[in-house]
Amino acid sequence: MRRTLTKLVIVAALAALPVSVALSQVSGGTSGSGSGIFGVTYPKPTKAGLALNTKFGTATGTYTVADTVLGVNFTDTANEGTNLQGSLMAYPGSAFTYTVIFKVMPTCDISISIGPAAAATGASQVLTQHCSGSFANGSIDVEDWTDTAGTFGSINGEISTTGTPFIWLRYKDDGTNSVYFASGDGVNWRKIFSDPKSSGWLSLHGGYHFFGVILAYFRNNADATNPAGAIMVGQQMTTP
Repeated sequence: MRRTLTKLVIVAALAALPVSVALSQVSGGTSGSGSGIFGVTYPKPTKAGLALNTKFGTATGTYTVADTVLGVNFTDTANEGTNLQGSLMAYPGSAFTYTVIFKVMPTCDISISIGPAAAATGASQVLTQHCSGSFANGSIDVEDWTDTAGTFGSINGEISTTGTPFIWLRYKDDGTNSVYFASGDGVNWRKIFSDPKSSGWLSLHGGYHFFGVILAYFRNNADATNPAGAIMVGQQMTTP
């Protein structure tokens, strides 16, 4: 998510190729779906199937979630500034892995995240793809937020991305830790950050009560004709 305050960035220690190169290189797999995804695919989601029925944040009412031919589109027509918003479900009662694929949009109007939250208007810790010029050239990190008004906590494990038309995001609750991963093809995963559930940041800011998609929309002005959006084209929840 776009940030205006000075923040501490902890850059992940990465081996081999720089991540900006690695994610670009692994984004050219050979398998695909009818929507043209290259890399590992997951079932196309539907709004009803996602069961993300709890509204996150205090958006102005312009936020909508709808089924499309590609998947589920999360859109907003207004400039929400630093406000976070999204759609949540109750946090699962047992360990799980949640993987999604988002279509990378050719605009910087939105930051895309998945992760847990303490309350529908409370703290969250989210794995975020945000942009610099375009979503294909940006970064992925884990961000701590103390409320949905965009009060910032910290950044954890930031990496850069280059040339990826789709972004695979993965959250894993292994029973002990919250673990965050990203990929350019769904095969080669980069671990971004791990936080102990019993003593980590979110446990100290309200706990694990919700989970889902959390977004930040940034626009110069309201635009009902061309809303900012993020399309989820694949989704899967499994046990670890």
